[in-house]
Amino acid sequence: MSKTLLAVFFHLFVLFLSISAQAATPTQAQIEAFKALSPAQQAALMNQYGGSSVKGGVGGKETLAPETAVVTREVWGEENRQRNKVILREDSRLGDEKLEIEAKQEVAKREVLKPYGYEIFAGETTSFAPVTDIPIPANYIIGPGDSVRLYLYGVKNEQYELMVSRRGEIQLPEIGSMVVAGISYNELKKELTAKIQRQMVGVNVNISMGELRSMRVFLLGNVYRPGSYTVSALSTISSSLYAGGGLNTSGSLRDIQLKRAGKVVSRFDLYDLLLQGDTSDDSRLQPGDTLFVPPVGKMIGIAGEVVRPALYEVKKGEENLGQLLEFAGGLLPTAYRQRVIIERISANGDRILLDVNLDQGGEQEKLKAGDMVRVDPVLERLDNVVAVDGFVARP
Repeated sequence: MSKTLLAVFFHLFVLFLSISAQAATPTQAQIEAFKALSPAQQAALMNQYGGSSVKGGVGGKETLAPETAVVTREVWGEENRQRNKVILREDSRLGDEKLEIEAKQEVAKREVLKPYGYEIFAGETTSFAPVTDIPIPANYIIGPGDSVRLYLYGVKNEQYELMVSRRGEIQLPEIGSMVVAGISYNELKKELTAKIQRQMVGVNVNISMGELRSMRVFLLGNVYRPGSYTVSALSTISSSLYAGGGLNTSGSLRDIQLKRAGKVVSRFDLYDLLLQGDTSDDSRLQPGDTLFVPPVGKMIGIAGEVVRPALYEVKKGEENLGQLLEFAGGLLPTAYRQRVIIERISANGDRILLDVNLDQGGEQEKLKAGDMVRVDPVLERLDNVVAVDGFVARP
């Protein structure tokens, strides 16, 4: 290698070190000198000195280091940020640095409540896999598109997979057609077994379901992605909500409506599922059904010494303080039961405070929409204590 080429490499080495240290944009002269090198020399310099972005690089294109973007769905993070900005605006004083610091510390200490229950749908789904690998319930209704598997044994050993036609029929070998649409899986097994054993003497039968039909349902209202979706015939209200990405924070968790032919046939309270694991009202969908999520109802907040501080949705103001405490998971051992504070806006528009003693029937206190309940901790001081200090074995 000639001395001239070594000098060029040394000059470029100094240039790239200065670019990396100062994070400055290369000048046109530096770019032209870089482009004058061979592609192999350009790549060697880029790798050696860590250049990740040079405009006008190899081939006159921008060279970028690869990045991986991960998209996450925030349910309530932006609301918290906006609220904290408002707190800072209210608490801070222009030009007073000490007060601004105190305001930021106050924001860090304040407990910003979030609506309960929406995190279960916070993961944005990119695909939806229908449920097909679970046992078929006895009350599953047979419909066009389902397949029925017959296993014959005894005098003859054969197996068949029979598709339910659009007319709701299956074609039985050596027997003929049979209407099965609209009957349950349990009824299908009974009727089909009786018919085969009556017309095929010496033959026993085992019946199961093959591939299940898919169906079109609608998710409307305050859902993340409203629209029409194809789901499994085994889908329920809760599983179908995942197809649309779940609920927005503007949607009600307590009054999810299943509509069929324009009428509400079932209502599902997600609090039963989230708080008690109760799925008794998680109805199975049928083709053409609509899941409608109305706007969120009235909210009541609870903060302080409870297991799960949050904003909770109430049904027409039915809940009392005891039920709200159950929603919040109960009191912590450090909670002060003799004085629970309820902040309320009166009918006149005034903000009032109510003191409730849980040891004197306070759990029956009726709550109103917009109430904010605060459970304070017991005091840090120790009562009925004598301190022994000094030259003793155990101070």
